[in-house]
Amino acid sequence: MILARKISRIFLVLAYSAFGAFLTCFLWLPPRRLSVRLISRMTRFWGRGVARILGMRVTLNGVPEMQSPGVFVVSNHLGYLDIIAHSTVFPIRFTPKSDLVWWPLVGWLIAVSRPIWMKRQSRHSAADVTAKFIDTLRNGVALIVYPEGTSSDGANGVLPFKSSVFEAPARGGFPVLPIATSYPGMKTDEVCWYGGMSFVPHFWNVLGMKRIDVRIDVLPPVHPGGRDRRALALEIHGMIDKKFREARSIVKQAM
Repeated sequence: MILARKISRIFLVLAYSAFGAFLTCFLWLPPRRLSVRLISRMTRFWGRGVARILGMRVTLNGVPEMQSPGVFVVSNHLGYLDIIAHSTVFPIRFTPKSDLVWWPLVGWLIAVSRPIWMKRQSRHSAADVTAKFIDTLRNGVALIVYPEGTSSDGANGVLPFKSSVFEAPARGGFPVLPIATSYPGMKTDEVCWYGGMSFVPHFWNVLGMKRIDVRIDVLPPVHPGGRDRRALALEIHGMIDKKFREARSIVKQAM
């Protein structure tokens, strides 16, 4: 039964993603700014479909305020399932690590979505990423970033944020939308992908899970108000960490 579920799901995920990538190729034809807006909406179409295939049930607490000229969405990071969950809620432009471009198949699928690749930080690459962030937000397209810089199991709360990604909202005055992501009632190592875990065996196990519960707490938007990136990073981190710990404590009390 579980093996059959895994085989059927892997086929459906690949087929659905390939179909979405095929359609997305046509969205490269319009002018770049329009293309980015259209593709950001396609990511939500993809996310909702893949989430349904994997049996993910996303509970959204709060109403996301997606407003022009774009919202800078910030979340803690527990693994690749976060990206799928967030795609069901937000029409977003991805900001993956540049290392992923070399992943077989996955790298190509991500590249089709016109992401902003996050390269290992140097002054030049950081300035280039900030400029692309600002251009995207002014284009009315939401961005989602994971400022921890890596994923974790959340055992010690949310890892410290790297402030460099907050340069765009601090400089451009764009609203920041903090969200706290958790997996209530789920076994940590089954849903969280972190440290030295291998992707293939972890994803193979995910394919066999009957249901995956995801909780996304949407917090009040924060307007930079002249604060620099470090002050902004500290405030947003405190908000997300507090809500994440609250969500975990509620689950523990219920068990």
